[in-house]
Amino acid sequence: MTIRVEGGASYESLFISYTEKARRLTFTLAVVALAGKMARVDGPVCREELNAFARLFPVPLEDQSGARRLFESVCATASGFESHARQIVMLYASQPDVLDGVLEILFAIAIADGPLHETERAFLDRVSVIFGRPDKAFGTSRVSHGDDPYRVLGIARAASPEEIKGAYRRLLREHHPDLLAGRGVSEDSLHVADRTMASINAAFDHIMRERGLR
Repeated sequence: MTIRVEGGASYESLFISYTEKARRLTFTLAVVALAGKMARVDGPVCREELNAFARLFPVPLEDQSGARRLFESVCATASGFESHARQIVMLYASQPDVLDGVLEILFAIAIADGPLHETERAFLDRVSVIFGRPDKAFGTSRVSHGDDPYRVLGIARAASPEEIKGAYRRLLREHHPDLLAGRGVSEDSLHVADRTMASINAAFDHIMRERGLR
């Protein structure tokens, strides 16, 4: 027998609605915590990392104050991130697209302040293993299977280290989402800029490592 409450909704439907809201809130808080750990792993958290997270994972207005406090508290240390990653897996183990989306957010935070650092790469690799996505490609591996890194930076293969760095700085000025946001571009354009910056940072990282310059 289905018991109905005022308004015609069943207790079963109300319970399902409540549990789904609880799951989404738990997921939101776990992603916020994991993102805070990601931002902290290479040193002090910078504005670019905060902005990248805010663009790619907008938190509902009613949850923003709690999410901000959580982000700030977990940024004190990068340790303990595995528990947040496992919590996300428990919630969405059957939805790999959700897990891949979280990994993309973490990668965007990692490269928001420049090329991927070894500590950030290790963090991403560990989370991808916990997510059951160990083959997920980050940084230099993206370049090796995609565009020519020299073409991405618009430089010749014989370019000097100074020319490489100069091209990288120029592309930062042209494509960095934070600079574009200050010019009032659309949200869609900012998302495109995030992906473009991922390619630019990965290309720069690849070339510098290839030449033994980092």
